[in-house]
Amino acid sequence: MNRTIKTKTLAAGLILAMASLPAVSETTLDYQLETGVAHTNNINRGPVDGADETVGIIGGELDWTVDTRRADGLIDATLEHRIFSNDTNDDETLLSLNGEFDFELIDRLLSWQVTDNFGQVLQDVFAPDNPQNRENVNVFSTGPVVSLPLNSTNQIQFVAAYRDVSFEESPQDNDSLSGQLSYQRSISETRTISLNLSSQALDFDRAIDPDFDRHSATVSFNSRTSRSNLEIEVGSNTVDFGSDREESDGALFRLNFTRNLTSRLSLTLGADQELSDTGQLFGQFLNTRTPNLFGENTADVEAEADALEQRGANIGLSAQQRNGSVFANIRYLDVDFQSSDDQDREGLTFSAGINREFAGGWRVGLNANLNAQDFVDGREDDNLLVSLNVTRQLTRTLALDARLTHTERDSTDTLFSFDEDALRVTLLWQPQRTRSRR
Repeated sequence: MNRTIKTKTLAAGLILAMASLPAVSETTLDYQLETGVAHTNNINRGPVDGADETVGIIGGELDWTVDTRRADGLIDATLEHRIFSNDTNDDETLLSLNGEFDFELIDRLLSWQVTDNFGQVLQDVFAPDNPQNRENVNVFSTGPVVSLPLNSTNQIQFVAAYRDVSFEESPQDNDSLSGQLSYQRSISETRTISLNLSSQALDFDRAIDPDFDRHSATVSFNSRTSRSNLEIEVGSNTVDFGSDREESDGALFRLNFTRNLTSRLSLTLGADQELSDTGQLFGQFLNTRTPNLFGENTADVEAEADALEQRGANIGLSAQQRNGSVFANIRYLDVDFQSSDDQDREGLTFSAGINREFAGGWRVGLNANLNAQDFVDGREDDNLLVSLNVTRQLTRTLALDARLTHTERDSTDTLFSFDEDALRVTLLWQPQRTRSRR
């Protein structure tokens, strides 16, 4: 099956943004190409008699940043084409892209933002992630940022944005217009406080899907020191469905805190509660998804034309050593849709890993991820992923990478329980980082 995502914008906005960049003052480019093969004993993750499959792999990664007097931005992208030798599935190409650009049109007064997030979500959130149960989604947004300084410590800022959310298969495509008005005050060089009013109007393509408006009023505080960073926002938000349904309201809370406990040990704390939608939820999953054998990061989200309330919290520790790193993280997430509650669930995820470099160009990583989910209908899923990664640097730019993975789900719905063991071996070409200045 040739998958062609039906999106009105896709990454075209980012391409135009790149083409319009002024003379570059500094850029950084990292990229790698890879080719190899993988074998799995349960390609479609069925409950019994899993199908063996050998998959040919061709792909690459790109990490590009630019910083100029008038613009700055980044593009992170991963592309992989897979050839299924036993014809258990049609060959597929997966792309994951995150792009952000900010253009300064009038010095310190007017800028223009362009962002694009492209990746995969589940078509059925209850079924396992496999080639038949994922679809592409693209979230594109753009708009101006107007800053009006009142004096050296106070300013008013207005942010407007158009957002387009397009799904490959699901009919819940939508777009929205949003605006935020903020009064910001600098308490010191490292601390700011602001009062914020925002509003967003979502319009779904299908007439049977009810449109809704989202409004919020918050107070936010930011503080930065040499060892810590704190961002906190508190307020209320509402969702207005017009005459279709009753208005929903609730508290809005966001907390992000990082602290360098020592020169090598860092602590991260986070918490959030807000009314949202699946397009916004997808963007947030970009930084929390866990790759499986083939490297995709399918978000545990299913397209839904409904507002939702999400609550979450996380705590993490990471330690950086000269020859490796260690991390551990716990994340809680509760998703509650306003009317279509089939996907309502709460989950707890624990992840940990250790990575170590050894003499002779060897690198070894051991990672584990355990996710327990409870659905509103009483179903319970326990998902486990354990991976061992061994890399051997053959030359300055060439490396051999092997990844052994065990994945399993223990579900109260036995139709969706499975076990999978897989091995992936690829050859990586990794040129040294390039920088340019003008």
